[in-house]
Amino acid sequence: MENTNVNKDPPAFAALLNDTSSADSISNMSFVIVQFISQQAYDNFFFVTMILNEGICMIGVITNIINIIVFVKLGLRETTSISMLSLAVSDLLATACGLWSNLLYLPQFPSFGLPLRTDEIFLVTGGTTRQFLARTSALITTFITAERCLCVILPLKVKTLVTRTRTIVAMVTIFTITVGPSLMIYGNYRIGWYFYADVNRTLLGAPYVDGEVNNIVDRIIFSVFGTFIPQFSFVSTCVCTVYLVIHLRRAANFRKRHASATVSGTQTTMPQVRAGAHEVDRHDARGANSIPTSQTISKEDRVARTVIVVATAFIVCFFPGSVAFLLYIAVPGFTLYGVYGQLFVLVFNVSYLTEPINCSINLLIYYLMGTNFRNQVKQMFGGVKKDSPEKV
Repeated sequence: MENTNVNKDPPAFAALLNDTSSADSISNMSFVIVQFISQQAYDNFFFVTMILNEGICMIGVITNIINIIVFVKLGLRETTSISMLSLAVSDLLATACGLWSNLLYLPQFPSFGLPLRTDEIFLVTGGTTRQFLARTSALITTFITAERCLCVILPLKVKTLVTRTRTIVAMVTIFTITVGPSLMIYGNYRIGWYFYADVNRTLLGAPYVDGEVNNIVDRIIFSVFGTFIPQFSFVSTCVCTVYLVIHLRRAANFRKRHASATVSGTQTTMPQVRAGAHEVDRHDARGANSIPTSQTISKEDRVARTVIVVATAFIVCFFPGSVAFLLYIAVPGFTLYGVYGQLFVLVFNVSYLTEPINCSINLLIYYLMGTNFRNQVKQMFGGVKKDSPEKV
């Protein structure tokens, strides 16, 4: 028997998916939609992006499991390793939720015969959770880039400011403040068996319980996690990444000038270095004092370079989502049932496709830029030869 105390409309937290309060909504639920592409092209685009999203999420689950195993095997001596392990855990959970939520929306899913109300189960078990975990990954990425900036700004104090214990506490805090509110959201649903007249069946659903308190909670959580955190993470990561790029270029130019001056003035052969990937090609004729310094610089620059690539991938992949949220706030009618409803779906479909890409490509980045990581992966899969151990 259907529960009459529940509202079949999704909550305010999902307002960006169903807002009908815009000026272009009509009382008889008839809407004028601006068509940017034909309906056939629109349907094809939606279907293709869902299939691609499913495949990308599957790859993300596999790659992040490998990331977690490798980081654990390598040990967590460095704070950056702890942060990147946490990022892999968050990305794994996000892609797993994406895998399930995309499955629910495949056109073939009803043919499986499962007694599920897919739109409601999607919100509770897939879509909402995935969005919270995306915020988790965004904040962790921001933390990683901010830590690298501290290494540049306060190189002598960063080891005392950013310790292993504080990094662990920061990771736990990020997971708590992003995943914790999902418990409040889920409290607004009632999972159970309900009769749905539109399909004339009793299905397992999760209708939203309408109420003043629930609506207030949803609006607050949507404002914080739907708008503030994504934009804060995006802007902060952009600023930190630009700063790191400028620093690495300045450091590379300084070392080139220093090496040239040393060679012309004293005929002493200095180690040849490259910003972000320093290599010791020749030893100092006066001894080995310069070698540890070069190796230390090499390691720090290599880590910074890896962080820059990870952050750049995040910026590129989250750019469509940031634009979509800004349009949702600034443009009247940019909602599912607004004048620009079709454009709304197109833009958010792109962002839903690029976000799992960001969660899935870190294995490739770590493999290409980290020798120890690459060696560990080769050992796991029976690689025959390790790379040079001098590249940390």
